[in-house]
Amino acid sequence: MVHVEVVSGSTISIDVAAKGGGSENKSKMAMLNPAASIVDWVTSTLPTMGAGWCPPGILGIGVGGTIDKAMVMAKESLMEPIDIHELIERGPTTTVEALRLEIYEAANKLGIGAQGVGGLTTLLDVKIRDFPTHAASLPVAMIPNCAATRHIHFTLDGSGPRHL
Repeated sequence: MVHVEVVSGSTISIDVAAKGGGSENKSKMAMLNPAASIVDWVTSTLPTMGAGWCPPGILGIGVGGTIDKAMVMAKESLMEPIDIHELIERGPTTTVEALRLEIYEAANKLGIGAQGVGGLTTLLDVKIRDFPTHAASLPVAMIPNCAATRHIHFTLDGSGPRHL
């Protein structure tokens, strides 16, 4: 995945993620009833994904917009730094942060563990991006990522070569 954001002036910011097919092929999406629990959907769906996404890893989740918007948000969320332990320490300040923690705790209680052979750690982090949606809809997308979060962020500003 490559995300390019052009800003005014002579600067360009670039995000690149090298995602493998194993985790990418386990992506899921659903149009839930607005009253449905996202946590319940994640915890019922995660065990069906097998070990091909190489747990333990990170879940990228997109909620809202349209189903395609939810999928893009799920992918973009995987570009964020792993920070669940800082969130646990300070506690949630938003409903999205509270949902991240709830999914993290519930998924790790499933006992899927490393490579799906059982254990206490299935998720290293949960990332969520949300967007307003129609009141009759609840689009949700989930993309797992293995622990090898290979991504880079850099800015080109015209000042010369960028050494990565």
